[in-house]
Amino acid sequence: MMMSLEIQKLSASMTGILKISAIELKKSRKKYSKVSFLAIILISLISISLLYFAVSSGIKSDSYLYEVSGVQIDDYRFVTVEKNPDIYVAYRNGYKAIVTGSDKSLAAADELRKIIRQNHEIELYQKFGTEAFPVFVKAEFLEREVKLQHLNNSRFSIPQIERKASEIQSIESGVSKSDKSYRNDKSDNPAKIISESLKGSFDLPIKQKSGYTTPSDFNPQSLLGKMFLAFFFIIPSYFTIQLFSASFLEDKTLRRLDVLLSTPLKPVEIYLGKMLPYLAFSVFLILSTSLILNESLLALLFILPFILFAFSLQTYIVLLSRSYKEMTFLIMVSSFIITAYLFIPAIFSGTIPVSKISPITNMLSLFETGRFDLNGYILSTSQFYILFAILSFTSLKTMNPEVMHSSAGIERKILASLQRWIKRPVDCLLASILAIPFVFIVEFMLISVIFSMPPQYSIPVFILAISLVEELFKTSIVYSAYKNSGKIILSSFLTALGFFVGEKILTVIEIGRNYMNFLLAGYLLLPLVLHVISLLVFALLVERKGYGFAFGFAVVIHFIYDYGILLILGGAGL
Repeated sequence: MMMSLEIQKLSASMTGILKISAIELKKSRKKYSKVSFLAIILISLISISLLYFAVSSGIKSDSYLYEVSGVQIDDYRFVTVEKNPDIYVAYRNGYKAIVTGSDKSLAAADELRKIIRQNHEIELYQKFGTEAFPVFVKAEFLEREVKLQHLNNSRFSIPQIERKASEIQSIESGVSKSDKSYRNDKSDNPAKIISESLKGSFDLPIKQKSGYTTPSDFNPQSLLGKMFLAFFFIIPSYFTIQLFSASFLEDKTLRRLDVLLSTPLKPVEIYLGKMLPYLAFSVFLILSTSLILNESLLALLFILPFILFAFSLQTYIVLLSRSYKEMTFLIMVSSFIITAYLFIPAIFSGTIPVSKISPITNMLSLFETGRFDLNGYILSTSQFYILFAILSFTSLKTMNPEVMHSSAGIERKILASLQRWIKRPVDCLLASILAIPFVFIVEFMLISVIFSMPPQYSIPVFILAISLVEELFKTSIVYSAYKNSGKIILSSFLTALGFFVGEKILTVIEIGRNYMNFLLAGYLLLPLVLHVISLLVFALLVERKGYGFAFGFAVVIHFIYDYGILLILGGAGL
């Protein structure tokens, strides 16, 4: 009987969500005329077609850039003309290239030299294959362990060295044979090689076909070339998220949201129903991009957590904003921070452990190696799932006309939204633990920005910024519980304990351990002492001087304590 009742409730909730989604689609359809809607579809199809053409054939912005005379060059960069060429090729006891001396002419000669060399390599590969050592070499990259504290000198084991040596010997065994046969081949001379190069096809990718390349063209392995692919996955979804936030703000401003809240529908049904069409379209865009770029459909698993987080974050921003201008500013700032959090770690992929906190790093690694790293996936996406759940829950508590339409400032509305669910001192314990992912993201971005300053300034500024961020989250939690229960001392102690527990959970992870060393989280009970002292100072001052003064004093205490402990530990050589 109970099971049947639960199924009925779930069915009713799904019906409500689908009804809201249908209303949202109908409203979106009314915004645009048929002509505008068709134009959007046409522009989208053209954009997708251009993207597919650019990816499949290459973006050739230098097509027909150079003019040549005297010979036909089968390359997209050269066009044959009769008069005033950039480069003239003539045969006088061998092919000779004549340039005018201009920058464009010299660039054309340089490109022609590359074409001749490339086609000479193609001819070698067609005759001797990979036995043309050392013309063609193949690199095998070994995975290395990255450690911040000390170096690991046992990266290469004896079996690895012996195996590599045997592979090198097997390759070198064909050197004398291929070298001798090439020297004895009298049918080829430099003039003929150049002649064949100028008449041949120049688009045979030897490296892509065989994995071999010439030493001069060898480049170390890097994921930076794949970074552009990540933008193709992220940017289209951004537009969908902006459409969602604009529609949500319109419903809030025109009081449509108030009407929906007065119906039997629950806030969670309204929230999910309005999000569902845009989320479905974002998923469609990600899957379409994967197919167009010929990449794994598993890219959806890495992008979806960020999309969910972005939806929840912008929902919360819309509910707090008093105008479209205010919403736009907050969304732009938050989008910049989150985008930087996604892409900056990926730039340092393979060099520092912190790079693995970004799902982009792991997605690009999947594209490069074809291996799905479950541990890396959980590490890089779990914070986004947690943030999505927290922001969604807070948004549902904020989805109240009294809070949404208040003329108070953003900071007061944030405190009001927190007060709707942090009502007892015991709530502070869970809230402070859940605040760690927010703090982690903000502090990581501060590391990326502040440590570009000179060291004598970056460390004090970083500690001050850390003090501001941590005290802002902690005091907001304490103040919300204090307004509801009046028990500020107990709320302060439980918040300090929760923050300490959250930091210790983070230090369990290898990446978190290296990162949290900056924050002194690994030194016994020092962080707990710090959190208790700063929050007790805040609790004693907030009733007499107000939130702003108490918050500022707590920040000063936090900064002095952290900086002093850092100097003591540094002086002790720890």
